[in-house]
Amino acid sequence: MTHKATGPISPEEMQRIAALPYGMAAVELRKHDPLFGKKEGDKLEWRVRLSGTGSITATTIVEASSEAEAMDIAECRASHEFDWEVSDCDQFEAQEAEPV
Repeated sequence: MTHKATGPISPEEMQRIAALPYGMAAVELRKHDPLFGKKEGDKLEWRVRLSGTGSITATTIVEASSEAEAMDIAECRASHEFDWEVSDCDQFEAQEAEPV
């Protein structure tokens, strides 16, 4: 909900922010608007999500009676069950970014 005087912040939340000690109001307002109090060209921290292709490896322990069975068991496991190590990632690109 947007309020006509306080925008996306409720009037009660704005009163709480206004009552904060000196300097803390800006910190709280930046949680709602990361650009609050910043001038054009000021640097901000950004969280950037990247995706790419590369080589990853994992090692796991299974119980099996043969090498073939061991490999079959490992390949049937879900990918999230492994602790993957990235060994190479040459091609990647930024997908999205948001101020921290």
